[in-house]
Amino acid sequence: MRLHIQGRNFKITDAIQAYVTQKIGKAARHYDHIMTNIDVKLMRQPNRHPADQNLVAVTVYVNGDVLRAEEHHDDLFACIDVVADKIIRQLKKYKTKRSYHA
Repeated sequence: MRLHIQGRNFKITDAIQAYVTQKIGKAARHYDHIMTNIDVKLMRQPNRHPADQNLVAVTVYVNGDVLRAEEHHDDLFACIDVVADKIIRQLKKYKTKRSYHA
């Protein structure tokens, strides 16, 4: 499994990279057997309202399917927390759905 982190309109610091790896890595540890790649895009959108300037989008490639979650927020770390929870919820649903059909 590969975790790829991209930043747009700001520099990704070591602290941000470690935080993303920790939060998204939680999902990776539990569902590593079904995931192939995880792409995380961190963007700052200066033309938006100040409360929605940060965008975090996570795309997970799972056995030929794609799961995606994104979140806008003024605090980047809170945004990462919310999007990590969303993607974990989607992975649980995907795994449950696949186990019933197998």
